[in-house]
Amino acid sequence: MTSKPLKEFQFLVDVNLPKRFNFFNSPLFTHIVDIDPFMSDEQIWNYAIENDKI
Repeated sequence: MTSKPLKEFQFLVDVNLPKRFNFFNSPLFTHIVDIDPFMSDEQIWNYAIENDKI
């Protein structure tokens, strides 16, 4: 039996969570504040879907 490689997840971090937490400082995390801190919830949702982020 062969195992499938695990997919590496990419995360979208809300503006309410501080960037100073060490575990957010990785290429796996994208901060909304770096994209557009004034995005609506719907825009954030669409961005996550379009960019394959959780």
